[in-house]
Amino acid sequence: MTDLSTLDVTMPVGVFRALVTAATVDMKTGLLTCHAWHARAAALLSVTERPIALYVLDVDRFGEVNKAIGHVDADAALARAAHALRRAMGADAVVGRFGGDEFVAITPVDGAEAARRAGQDACDRVAEPVPGRPPAPAGLTVTASIGGVVTRSSTPDLTALLWAADAALYSAKRAGGNTVRIVEAELARDTELEPTERGSSGDQIA
Repeated sequence: MTDLSTLDVTMPVGVFRALVTAATVDMKTGLLTCHAWHARAAALLSVTERPIALYVLDVDRFGEVNKAIGHVDADAALARAAHALRRAMGADAVVGRFGGDEFVAITPVDGAEAARRAGQDACDRVAEPVPGRPPAPAGLTVTASIGGVVTRSSTPDLTALLWAADAALYSAKRAGGNTVRIVEAELARDTELEPTERGSSGDQIA
């Protein structure tokens, strides 16, 4: 019988780093995986004293884009959308891929207007012509809908933030896509959501 205590179970550093990367980085987009994003977002919430904005981005009609240009070019379009979100959010943001064509970002902001501008910047960056192959329709573009929430709470709850941003995202989708919706809410732990919804122009929505 083999004595397990005598086995060499050390792992080469390169292999270990590769495993860590595979567990934390989405290979198609270079963003954090969903699990890694949750951990780093929670860490950010625990230390920041500034207002926080959380965004959920969903690529519009991605199934149609996929059919029109094929899987390879569609994956490239996803990577560009991810890059656009990361650039628009800035260096302090924690950005990840939730799965499929949905992305999420959380970042300290100077207030609701700054959060709206960052969301609109990301939306504008995504909306670019797709370098597809025939028979892609002429003028086919990839656009995104973005929902976001801003809170000044000193003890914000990550789940509540996600819920509010997701609700804002569906409002953007119902408006036809290629749209940003931002809500303001006090989302401290164990408190109820009381959002004020604003459109991409900053005007309150009835």
